[in-house]
Amino acid sequence: MNCDLRKDDWEQSYGRGENFIFFPKEEVVKFVNRFVRKRTGINQFNDLLPDLSSSSRALDYGCGIGRNTILLKEFGFDAYGMDISEISIRSAVMLAETFSPELRPQFELCSGTEIPCKDSFFEFIVCESVLDSMFFEVAKKIVKEFERVVRTYVFISLVSTEDANSEKGKEEIVSTSHEKGTVQSYFDLKKINKLISDTCFDIVWG
Repeated sequence: MNCDLRKDDWEQSYGRGENFIFFPKEEVVKFVNRFVRKRTGINQFNDLLPDLSSSSRALDYGCGIGRNTILLKEFGFDAYGMDISEISIRSAVMLAETFSPELRPQFELCSGTEIPCKDSFFEFIVCESVLDSMFFEVAKKIVKEFERVVRTYVFISLVSTEDANSEKGKEEIVSTSHEKGTVQSYFDLKKINKLISDTCFDIVWG
């Protein structure tokens, strides 16, 4: 199994200012509103899961510069952001500082496939455009870690095989200037089911 997470290539990518996402992803907003906590007013929410509170923990895995992590704080969660890139974590801290002090999540460097948290530590996890940027067997190991540290939902977004040119394989090293040297893996339903096959997860939205 190839466990190369291409850390150096991701550091270079963030060093070039790539993937600096300054707005929360629409699909992440939809997921939180539909399955976890629906925003009904400026400071009003309707909890969709039992026993939620401001101490309920949420993880943004592969957080980049942290905009989705900040979104989780905006929804009133104890939010954590983890990423393999030191540059992205520093940028996430800087971005969070532009918001009010109470909207500053906890950011941590996560340089391996193990998540440094106890079992069932997080209520839910957001993993947006991350697992398709690594070798499949590595992604499968991380999903197994998600199962260990999460209580309810995991939101995962993946690049579809329909988005790939016909001459491209389903897993490749990026050769273009954007994200050069990193991995791009393409997913269809069969591959998604294989990704979660060793876990208790079911697909409930997709």
